[in-house]
Amino acid sequence: MTIDDEMENKIEAIPSSKREQNRLQICYAISGGEWKCVGISAADMADNETPGQLKQEIVKLLKDAGIDVKVKDVHWIMDGGYDG
Repeated sequence: MTIDDEMENKIEAIPSSKREQNRLQICYAISGGEWKCVGISAADMADNETPGQLKQEIVKLLKDAGIDVKVKDVHWIMDGGYDG
């Protein structure tokens, strides 16, 4: 989910140990413009976890941080990244 500076500050206020425990991470990218997103990497999904469950977890974690989002606002971002 793309975030703004205010949302980023609220997420960064979550203790890092809790963010790591819940797998929540902020990602930064520059591709024709800078953007920030927050989420959980699909690589961190448990074998018995569905994409829908992962989206619900993201919504709950953000709600706990004071950020109100809906499951429909959470999207998948595919990025191979630079390996160069």
